Amino acid sequence: MDSAKALYEKSNRTYEGIGDFGGVTVTSTDLATLMFAKKDFKAAHRYLARAFAASQRTSGLRNDDIAGLYSVKSALALHQQKNVEAISDSQQAINRWTHAHGPDYYMLGLGYSLRAQANANTGDYGHALSDAQHALAIIEGANGKDTAAYLKAEIVYAQALQASGAKEQAASLRKEASSGLANLESRQCRGCTIDANGFR
Repeated sequence: MDSAKALYEKSNRTYEGIGDFGGVTVTSTDLATLMFAKKDFKAAHRYLARAFAASQRTSGLRNDDIAGLYSVKSALALHQQKNVEAISDSQQAINRWTHAHGPDYYMLGLGYSLRAQANANTGDYGHALSDAQHALAIIEGANGKDTAAYLKAEIVYAQALQASGAKEQAASLRKEASSGLANLESRQCRGCTIDANGFR
């Protein structure tokens, strides 16, 4: 991750030096995502603020770029228990990805998973469960079940079930998904030092 951060920073400075604020937006979003994965939330906020500032200085951003911004913003809001903000930001990401790629685009799994968690935190368990199920269906259709994205979405679904009171079902699903994720990561990363899924 340190090597990735150094490369993103170099790209970011290059884009800034030539006045390409679209490039600054994208690389700053990548850096915010990376810092979130490292649990350096202060740095993630700093890079996200840079990304949003740069986005105001360009008109060349794609829907994917804007969706990326709002998905990271939603994840950070969720981490801070700002659930209403997280719901609004995840909806922005969902809208952009849907507009650009249609309702079955694989990244929508992330958008609905984020919204599911925020809805569960507000006590809106019906929408939380619906969003989590929708995320699972999208990810399964795009990438299949034997993927880190699907298993992580199952854990989100288990969390929503737990919050709604379905504790036995939640515990079973969480155990199965966590075991599957550990096995998958072990198979993918024998002999390597980093899990590439951290960048997704």
